[in-house]
Amino acid sequence: MWTYGKAVYVGVLMASISLVGGAYGREVSIRPGGLEFVVQSTSPFASLSLGRNLSPVAGDLDGDDRVELYVGCYGRRMEVFVPVGDRLLTADAVPNHLDAITMSYERDTPYVAVADVDNDGDEDVVWFDFSSVETPLTALYLNKMVFFKNEGTARVPDFRVVGDETSPFAGIFSEWQGTPVFGDFDGDGDADLLFGDRDGTFRYCRNLLAEEGVCGFAEMMGRLNPFSGIDVGDSSSPAVIDLDGDGDLDVVSGEMHGSLRWIENITASGGPLAFALRDRTHGPLAFFSTEIASMPLGVDIDGDGDMELVVGSGEGRLTVLSPGRYGSTGGLGMAPLSQEGPGMEPLPQEKPGDDGAFEGDGRRVVSAQDLYRVLREWMGHFQGLWDAGY
Repeated sequence: MWTYGKAVYVGVLMASISLVGGAYGREVSIRPGGLEFVVQSTSPFASLSLGRNLSPVAGDLDGDDRVELYVGCYGRRMEVFVPVGDRLLTADAVPNHLDAITMSYERDTPYVAVADVDNDGDEDVVWFDFSSVETPLTALYLNKMVFFKNEGTARVPDFRVVGDETSPFAGIFSEWQGTPVFGDFDGDGDADLLFGDRDGTFRYCRNLLAEEGVCGFAEMMGRLNPFSGIDVGDSSSPAVIDLDGDGDLDVVSGEMHGSLRWIENITASGGPLAFALRDRTHGPLAFFSTEIASMPLGVDIDGDGDMELVVGSGEGRLTVLSPGRYGSTGGLGMAPLSQEGPGMEPLPQEKPGDDGAFEGDGRRVVSAQDLYRVLREWMGHFQGLWDAGY
């Protein structure tokens, strides 16, 4: 009776979700904001088998105007892919300019960031690696930032490791293996550094190139850190993208449990940089999740002018999320489903600006808040039966 009661209630819970969706076999479109991101069901990355702990980064390291996708993999490997239509060019057809990247421990994954950090016209590379740091008392073991400077050109790269004496990242360490990304957050024309850490927080380092004329990064502490107090749980992994289309840089962060968290840029005109962590159920990424350890990248992977999100995961998958508008391709975080079920007419289309109602029959698309409220209510009933021993 105890097990049966739980099974029945789970069935009722799932039935309620179907009823909220409108009808069995039909797509439920989650609409937490004007923009939604949808899984590309035909992504050429879907069939890749690269092992676990995948960390994507993009660049054009040979200046041919084609985006190269580099993927850090478990076992200190960097793989390269160049998307061409619905297929991928691999290292057999394109050079792997980051093949020389290595880690101190063979089981680590390289978490790499690419940017022209010194504004010399070519892209440079950084990552964190575990190493000892000598102090007057003892040796500390921390993750030190490695600077792989391009000493060649934008078309013929020649990467060389820069020593601590001349590195603009000297003195920047991560408690665990940090996850770096670059973006011009303060709008002064140079690339600033943001990185996540094991505890789920974020550290922000300003590039002083614009004001001092020499590339150097200074960590902003306390109230000077616009990400101070923002915590996504464990293993924060930031990506930079204008998620809401308002013209400033937002942050999308992965985390240990596989979700994507929206950190919105709320900087007021003329005011200091400010960011706010949005609720997990709100925004164009609500309810998307990998199984474990999401690691996102913002990039125009198909060259159509729109920024996609390529999400690596701990279980070894690369997922591409494409931006769209309501009614374009389907529910957020789900591969598009058929709009017709057995014996059912096609779903009516929504008119722009009709506040979520379908044309004709009055059915409405489920909002993220509505679905969350229904699930919470049903789970409350379910917990009551569970506690009572049914």
